[in-house]
Amino acid sequence: MRPIASPGCEKHSFASQWVAVQTSTGVVVLASDNAYLCGNFERRVPIAQTLDSASNLRTQDAMQGKAGTQDRIDPGNDRAVFVRFPAAGTGAVRVR
Repeated sequence: MRPIASPGCEKHSFASQWVAVQTSTGVVVLASDNAYLCGNFERRVPIAQTLDSASNLRTQDAMQGKAGTQDRIDPGNDRAVFVRFPAAGTGAVRVR
C-alpha cells in the first residue's frame, strides 16, 4: 500500500490521502473521506463538506483512474461496501 495525496488543494482535510492497494485481482482504492458514498462517483458529485468542489472531483477522477471501475473503490462511509466486497466478519469486509 502507498498513500496518495489528493491532487490540487483539497480542503476537507488539507492534503487528504487515499490508498490504492494492489490485490490478487487488481487495484482497490480506499477513498477515506475523499468520497463518502458510491453516489459521489455514480453521480459525479463532490462531498458536501469540501471547501473546494473542483479539487474534490479531481481527486475522485484520480481514484477512479487508479481503480479502473467504481466497484473497485471503497468509499469512506457507504454501507454498500458490504455488497461490493465479501464479508470477513461482523462489520468487516474482505478486499481482494
